[in-house]
Amino acid sequence: MAESDSGLNKILIAGAGPAGLSCAYWASKEGFQVEVREREKRLAKKPCGELTVEEALNCTPFTGEEGWILNRIKRCRLYFNGKFVKEIDFPFGGLIIDKRAFLEDLKGEAEENGTTVKLGTPILPSEILNLPADLIVDATGAPGSLGRHAGLNYDRYELVPILQTYCNGDLEDDLIILNVLDKGFAWVFPYHDSINYGVGGYYKAGELDELLRRGQKQFDLRGIGSLNVESASVSVGGPIKKLREGKLTVAGEAAGAVMPTTGEGIRFALQSGKICFERDYEELFWKEFGVDLIAGRNVLKFLLELDARRKRGMLKSMPEKAIQFYLGSRESITSRVASRLISRFAKI
Repeated sequence: MAESDSGLNKILIAGAGPAGLSCAYWASKEGFQVEVREREKRLAKKPCGELTVEEALNCTPFTGEEGWILNRIKRCRLYFNGKFVKEIDFPFGGLIIDKRAFLEDLKGEAEENGTTVKLGTPILPSEILNLPADLIVDATGAPGSLGRHAGLNYDRYELVPILQTYCNGDLEDDLIILNVLDKGFAWVFPYHDSINYGVGGYYKAGELDELLRRGQKQFDLRGIGSLNVESASVSVGGPIKKLREGKLTVAGEAAGAVMPTTGEGIRFALQSGKICFERDYEELFWKEFGVDLIAGRNVLKFLLELDARRKRGMLKSMPEKAIQFYLGSRESITSRVASRLISRFAKI
């Protein structure tokens, strides 16, 4: 998109996460004046499972050989409420990353192309109408405060709480564990020589604490103390309907670009950040991944209505390709077919 075609010159981005820095890199590479303001004084402060896929690197300047790639995932072991169900091939090239190191590198690439990044410098909702920019990108993550202030409709935006920690345990370095719960999920991911462990879902704080302790015993995890457990919220309602209002647009989790069934967000943040300054952003968003995120939201809602017996039976009997869709694969099966398969096998 050339400047003369878009009428844009200066782009101001709120948030230096994957969406914001992806936008900064690609927009500055195309010659726009780009400034990023991040309210936190350091990158990657939000707790995260730090799992993404090789496909996500297509939205970056990286080769896949960087030192912040800690593990390459080939297998997924599925549990239901702590009981083993089955092991399947991971549907795409899974990557466990050091998210802070990754963002530092992406920030550096954006700065080399002319982006200015200011940490510890928030953009307040009350400021957006008077900011000197042709386009303002809300990449602040949940709950999309700038987008809300600009008048975008967040009626179907939905958040669930998560707890996350690093600990010790025995886990093969190419294997992840996903523990499907009655109203959420837990993960046990390798993280170089330690483990990234967390739990989230439609639970109250005390319930999450109990689920975290229960999972610690079930998977023999060690070294978890109350001081090193962090909390956050994750979007699970799927994308909001409209992504731009006036000169403000939303990307990443501020747009609801998170896979509702698993909470995976890095891939979709990078993808939406890459295209959010384009004139046809909304069309590209829905064509490339938005419809799949809506399908994921519908699958999650359907699963939440099932009782424990039917949910476990579904996970046990469902074809591997349908489970891969549940995990976020867009290549193994179409969203519509996967949704029908999941509905069918839930009746068993």
